Amino acid sequence: MQQARRQSLMSLPELPIILSVEARDDLIEISLYGLASRGEDIANRYAADLQDALRHIARFPGLGRVKEGEAANVRVLRHDQHVIYYEAHSDSIVILRVLHTRMDATHYLDF
Repeated sequence: MQQARRQSLMSLPELPIILSVEARDDLIEISLYGLASRGEDIANRYAADLQDALRHIARFPGLGRVKEGEAANVRVLRHDQHVIYYEAHSDSIVILRVLHTRMDATHYLDF
């Protein structure tokens, strides 16, 4: 039963992921910081983990909690030391930002 459940979860369709310019820059900065501070192996592992988190959102768009405030369609999902801000649409997932948990998100978010 467990194996059948795992297999069905793995075959769920993924919505296409669209990165905003800011989110793309965030991911680059995260990788560069990790490379400089933790080394190549750890930076690559963390980048792969973040990519897995994005794919997980693409499979389960409702996974993140709805962000309170004016932006009712923005969802938030914490992944390790970062928070992923995204919009789930019927045909795609738009990644808006990927910010460190210590960052003041209101300073970086335009919504």
